Amino acid sequence: MDKKYQIFVSSTFVDLKEERQAVLTAVQEADDIPSGMEMFPATDEEQFNLIKRIIDNCDYYVVIIAGRYGSIAPDGKSYTEKEYDHAVSKGIPVLAFVRNEDAIDENDKDTETTKTQKLAQFKAKVQNGRIVRMWNQKQDLIYSVIISLTKVKKEHPSVGWVRANQVMPNESLVELSNLRKEVAELRDYKRKQESCVNYENIADFDDEINLRFIHSYWEKGYGDIQNPRNMVQTWRSIFAQISPTIFQTP
Repeated sequence: MDKKYQIFVSSTFVDLKEERQAVLTAVQEADDIPSGMEMFPATDEEQFNLIKRIIDNCDYYVVIIAGRYGSIAPDGKSYTEKEYDHAVSKGIPVLAFVRNEDAIDENDKDTETTKTQKLAQFKAKVQNGRIVRMWNQKQDLIYSVIISLTKVKKEHPSVGWVRANQVMPNESLVELSNLRKEVAELRDYKRKQESCVNYENIADFDDEINLRFIHSYWEKGYGDIQNPRNMVQTWRSIFAQISPTIFQTP
């Protein structure tokens, strides 16, 4: 099936508007589904709840970080960091891209001490235990995003989306499930049959067998006497004699 993946692209809004739009376009040109709040960036909790629902439906999460921390929510975190935390909590594969400090224009950097500290902490969190790609210019970023998405889709394939006409109807799914169950039962039956020993040339109950044995006894004056004997018996008569003892402990 022709599967498409939904990619959520997150970043601060004003300073990375052009770069984020370029990444969204590149994702679309790669035949995937770009997702992000381009028309209204999160500035309150109501909008953020909408964003969380969108992230929940995405296969991969891309976060782009540069020189600004972004709008801060009532809990003290930026909405960009909250988006990141939510994606991580949902187990969505995260691809992080951090701009080299030397490539950031001074006008695109936070000047407030609180925000610069929070940004540094956010960068450290993103880079902890995760491979982060650094970038300088927009083209570097686009190239890195496409390469990373191609790799993660191979190593960690997600659910993705397909056209409705490519999906089997419920009746077919039920039938397929029943067939799989039947195949599993037949394989189990075959395995059990193959594990049974296949005996050939089994004697019939009325077939005779010549029993050769030594009749040993002691007689006073003669000592231990042993006489070779032969006795022809049918398997039916042998079974009749030994079967009562089968129900007792030997």
